[in-house]
Amino acid sequence: MKAVVDADTRRVEVRQVPDAQIEDPGDVVIRVTSSAICGTDLHLDDGRAGAERGLVLGHEPLGTIEEVGPAVTLLKRGERVAVPTHLFCGLCCNCIRGYTAACLRVRPGSFGAAYGYAGMGPYRGAQAQLLRVPYADANCVSVPGEPGDQLEDDLVLLADAFVTGWHATELAEVTRPAAWRSSAPGLLAADSVTPPGCGTWWWPAAPDPAASSPTMAAWRTRPACTSASTAAPTG
Repeated sequence: MKAVVDADTRRVEVRQVPDAQIEDPGDVVIRVTSSAICGTDLHLDDGRAGAERGLVLGHEPLGTIEEVGPAVTLLKRGERVAVPTHLFCGLCCNCIRGYTAACLRVRPGSFGAAYGYAGMGPYRGAQAQLLRVPYADANCVSVPGEPGDQLEDDLVLLADAFVTGWHATELAEVTRPAAWRSSAPGLLAADSVTPPGCGTWWWPAAPDPAASSPTMAAWRTRPACTSASTAAPTG
């Protein structure tokens, strides 16, 4: 399969690597249809995270299930899924308490794991044609539609970017958004708490919507509610 790999400091390459495959009974293999690029990938690109050369990058995939391990009970071949950044088993004491990013089973001797990231376990990344997903019943989020449809660019955000923005608003108890020089997670943070039919306050003025995706352009051009007052985190 083809994959994006860390080739050197500030250099990535598309290379041919061995296909992802079922390794444990609870695995699935997905065919990746979209894979977002995270700001944290820049830490690898800059050489600051100590990644091994040849690491397959990426941790924000959307795709369809191509192979299913014999222990998987909740998923089927052909199902469309988003796959969150952090792997977890769903069964250890941390997972049961809701601390899935600190799962005790996915990285023996430590806690927590992620796809395609230095120091976060042996899992290859999602900027590839295929991705192995361990503990698939816990880690795959079933979503509607077909690959390449009008939902593709929205659903891939469920792997990381949108939920990061939403979680920030939950921690900060934000109810009405205003945005200052927001990054993508900041825009999505504001969107997650924007009342239906309303936009948000912008400083400086909102960028040209034509430079954004159709979804974000439609959101940015909505009028702001006059009662909007509370600032959303800007990611």
